[in-house]
Amino acid sequence: MKKYLITILILTGIPAVSANSSSRSNIDWAKGKIIAWGESKAIYTPEGYPVGLLDNKPVSINKARMDQYVRSRDNAMRNAIETLKNVKLNYNKSIFDIIKNNDAFKVSISRLFDKRTQISDSPENLTESRCRIEIKTGDIIKALGITFPVDNFPEVTENHVKTEYTSLIIDTRGLSVDPMLLPVIYNEYGLEIYGKNFVLPDFAINRNMVTYVNTQNEALNNEKTGKRPYFCTALDALNGSPVISNEDIKKFYNHKTNLNNLRKCRVIFIINRHS
Repeated sequence: MKKYLITILILTGIPAVSANSSSRSNIDWAKGKIIAWGESKAIYTPEGYPVGLLDNKPVSINKARMDQYVRSRDNAMRNAIETLKNVKLNYNKSIFDIIKNNDAFKVSISRLFDKRTQISDSPENLTESRCRIEIKTGDIIKALGITFPVDNFPEVTENHVKTEYTSLIIDTRGLSVDPMLLPVIYNEYGLEIYGKNFVLPDFAINRNMVTYVNTQNEALNNEKTGKRPYFCTALDALNGSPVISNEDIKKFYNHKTNLNNLRKCRVIFIINRHS
């Protein structure tokens, strides 16, 4: 319960104070993970004794070690949560927008951070500690209770030579395409032809709806790509997601295997490096 409370306070926006400590984090959109680090080291008296976190009174080396171990974890957790709050769910809502006025979502995310995070600790010496935390973006989607109706894809009526492809790669570089948990692909008329309503939930949660990379080489070497990807260039961006040509849609959407691969989220966006 104490851990839940700390996480909820951070999610709500109450800052946590941490003396003599540091932390950092980022989100790896290619792997679908938030990765955060935390560090902490003891403060010493002029006589060389470590002091406690709360009262600044001398403590044993063992107590100082445990204090820094706990604090480095708290710092890593706090930094991961701060990064999470800025993650975009879709084009007009961040995770913070979703949870700030919803107590049930706050509790759900708090439980996620307490139970689904991968934590590794690496003590630096007797009174310094570092901690690394990983949390999967798919687990965030699951915690928020996002639903996936698995609707039928739009039909393609014009006949093209039917060709099987293993994945869809869209080059969006130079456009305002932003990483988000629930991305979309639009046709030239602004109609959604790929999004959360069309994909299988297990794949959306475990593989992410879209894998974001920065280079063509990264796209071609990604595990989603397969031996025969369909590669196209986005015409424009709409609501932070790519618009592709109707001609590309006809070529890709006219084979059942290709649609099955879309349902399995075999989609990669090549985006600007600083998106």
